[in-house]
Amino acid sequence: MLLYCIVLQLYFYISLLLNPFLQRDIDTTTLKSFSIKGESYYFGSFNEVYQKDNDVLVQIDESIDSRVSINAYLFKENDTVFKFGGYGFWSNRNFMYYFDLETKEWEYYKTKQKKLIEGSSKGYKNQKGGKIIFYGGTTVDLNNRINQTSSIEIIEFDYKQKELIRMGNLDFPIRSKNLFYQGDESTIFYDTEFLYRVNPFDNTVEVYKKPKVISFIKDVEFDSENDFFVIIKTLAKTGETIEIQLDNNFLNNPLESFELYKTENIILPWVLLPFFLIILVIIIKERKKSKLYFKGFTLFVYSEQYEFESNDVRIIQSLIKSNEMYFNDVMEMYSNPELSYGHNTRITNEKLDRLSIRLKSIFKLENSPINKIKSQRDRRQKLVVLTKEFINLNFTFE
Repeated sequence: MLLYCIVLQLYFYISLLLNPFLQRDIDTTTLKSFSIKGESYYFGSFNEVYQKDNDVLVQIDESIDSRVSINAYLFKENDTVFKFGGYGFWSNRNFMYYFDLETKEWEYYKTKQKKLIEGSSKGYKNQKGGKIIFYGGTTVDLNNRINQTSSIEIIEFDYKQKELIRMGNLDFPIRSKNLFYQGDESTIFYDTEFLYRVNPFDNTVEVYKKPKVISFIKDVEFDSENDFFVIIKTLAKTGETIEIQLDNNFLNNPLESFELYKTENIILPWVLLPFFLIILVIIIKERKKSKLYFKGFTLFVYSEQYEFESNDVRIIQSLIKSNEMYFNDVMEMYSNPELSYGHNTRITNEKLDRLSIRLKSIFKLENSPINKIKSQRDRRQKLVVLTKEFINLNFTFE
């Protein structure tokens, strides 16, 4: 049994090495043709590349048929044929490679990739202005690599930037739909009731009522000069193959439209944290600039600072807190015990007037902010009060 397994393995590896040189039948329906520098090339679903010699396809590539890029996305950009993705040996490729016309081999194509891409195969692509988007393929089921599952990746390749970008997650069940026609910039699918025109560059899926002739389709071509589709289909009853022309005006008025994919938030919250902190510091600083507040004996008004005597600050703080003070209580703060009552009264009046004039000047008030009035409770007492204009400035003390 062991000897049998060894022989089988040797046969397998020898077959891989000799495979490009062996004669075999070519299924031309699986080949994709491209015109490169005036010559036609035909590409298979593996690594094989052919050219015609007297109407006979001849394999020209010198790559080993490694079977690791089965059903990759194949496209041409600026006379170079590229592949992205593909399947082989229970895994998917997630990078680009291209066919080198000089070496006749597939070579790795270096690209930027900011976010890890899983890769897929057997999907759809659309191409526009140096960009191509891959979507709707299958990928390996990581829980059981023998199985394939639908890929939700939407991948854009930017040829100029040489970058692969994961645009988001597919939000439309493409694998459950049938392919009607794959154009350059959009692809049309259908089911039993509707047509779906997918435009990945606009991130839209447009829904249309399906014409009855779209069923049992073998192939579809689009006549761009006459603006109609040519449908090749098989009649259900007779099995006869016929061609039907279908004007594309059935794509004029969509029934509805929705997003093809949901974009991803590629910036993690912890990455944004430093920016939030910077913004918070700026807000705090701006608030302090616009806030009127005393810090110690310094008054901050926008970007200006004013120094006050300690008793002036205490009086302002008491007045803002209680709205009023008895004149005698104010005089106790300003009084000099070595001076007479009358002298202290005159000094208190002078200091209050000077403080009021200064505050009026700083804030450009219409009226003096500090007033002296008789108490309604005791007409013998005099009160010191602040005007509403001054109180509405909303002072704070730190």
